[in-house]
Amino acid sequence: MNELTIENVSNEDVFIESGDIVKGGAQDRTLKDDIILPTKSGRVNISAFCVEPGRWSRRGNESLMTFNTPSDAIATKDLKMAVRMKEDQRSVWDQVAAAQASISSALQTDVRAAASPTSMPMTMRAPVVQKSIDGYLADLKKVVEGKPDVIGYAFAINGKANSADVYGSHDLFLKLWPKLLRSSAIEAVSKYDASKKFAPATVTTIQSALYEAESGKASARQLTDRTSLHVKETARSVVFETRDRAQSDSWIHRSYMTK
Repeated sequence: MNELTIENVSNEDVFIESGDIVKGGAQDRTLKDDIILPTKSGRVNISAFCVEPGRWSRRGNESLMTFNTPSDAIATKDLKMAVRMKEDQRSVWDQVAAAQASISSALQTDVRAAASPTSMPMTMRAPVVQKSIDGYLADLKKVVEGKPDVIGYAFAINGKANSADVYGSHDLFLKLWPKLLRSSAIEAVSKYDASKKFAPATVTTIQSALYEAESGKASARQLTDRTSLHVKETARSVVFETRDRAQSDSWIHRSYMTK
C-alpha cells in the first residue's frame, strides 16, 4: 500500500470516497478509505493502491506528477474488499486481473486497453464495456429523481445480495449516484451468464444482509483528525461506517458488502 497527497483548496468540505479512481501519474490508483477534507485542508496523506501494475511511466500527455479528478469508482465486490480489507498490493492486482478476465469472458472479447492492458479504469471505459452498460444507465439513472427521502441503494446479482451504500444525506447520495451506478452495472455485466434465468432479489434478502452485517464484531480506527472508520464484520458480511468528528461523530457513509 502506498500514499498519495491530496489538498482541499476550496471553501467547502470535500468528501473523498473509498474506491475512487485517479488516473495519471506513473500508474492509475484507487483510494483506500473514505476521507473528509476540511476547507483549506493543507496537504493530507491518503492511502492508495495501484490498479495498473504494468506501467511505471508517463502515459500520453497525462501529467506524471498529478492525477485527474475521480470520475469512476472501482468495480467488483472482490476488488473493493481487497482494497478495504486486505491491505496488500498483490491482492489488489490479482483482483484487477480477475475483474478484467470476468468482463472479457462475459462480453466474449478482450476488454483490456491497448494503451495500457493492465489499467482497470481504462478497461472500465472501453467502448465495448460502455456499450454493454448503456441499458442499465438509461433505465436506472433517473430512478432517484424526485425522491428526496432516498439516501442510498442496494445491489443484487442473480437474486443474491451483493452490496449497499447509504449516505448521511440525499444530496450527497445524488451527487455520487452516477458513479455508483456505473460501477454496479459493470459488475453486473461481469457476472452475466446467458444460461441462468433472471432471479430478482427480494426485500427480505436485502434486509437480512444488512441486519447481519450490523450484528458483526466491531472495530474502529482514526483516519484523520476529521474522519474515523468503524467496521462490523461477520463470517458472511461486513459494513464500513465513516464518521465525521466535526459533526458529533455522526456517520456520513455506510458501505455494506456480502462475502
